[in-house]
Amino acid sequence: MSLESDIAAIEELPKEDLVERWRLLYGKEPPAGLSVKLMRGALIYDLQARRHGDLSSRTRTRLQRIATRLEKNPDRSVLETEGPSPGTRLTRDWHGSRHVVEVLSDGYAWQGATYASLSEIARRITGARWSGPRFFGLKTRRKVA
Repeated sequence: MSLESDIAAIEELPKEDLVERWRLLYGKEPPAGLSVKLMRGALIYDLQARRHGDLSSRTRTRLQRIATRLEKNPDRSVLETEGPSPGTRLTRDWHGSRHVVEVLSDGYAWQGATYASLSEIARRITGARWSGPRFFGLKTRRKVA
């Protein structure tokens, strides 16, 4: 069967069949109060993830961070970014030398090498432990009241 036809079949199942499918798939009862619409959506998502692959651990972590931020402050925008977008160039002058770092989708490029974090680059530049985002001016020190 095609994915589309499997999804269409799930969309037509009555609640009792959705609950049974949930039990078979997850080995337990659906959470109390879970709506039919949400149960159907979860089963369809799982079907798609099994066929095409699930979210990467990096994406899951990022979504969890966003959810945590929203729980703490529901009025906060989900669109707030965690850092500069890929392609951004960060510049810092240090002891007479200009250092330019390019933001990549999976890290940072500096002097022909790729690094996982700005802090690693800041340590190489200064020889000391620095917060990379702070060193490059992306974050400021919090003021204590």
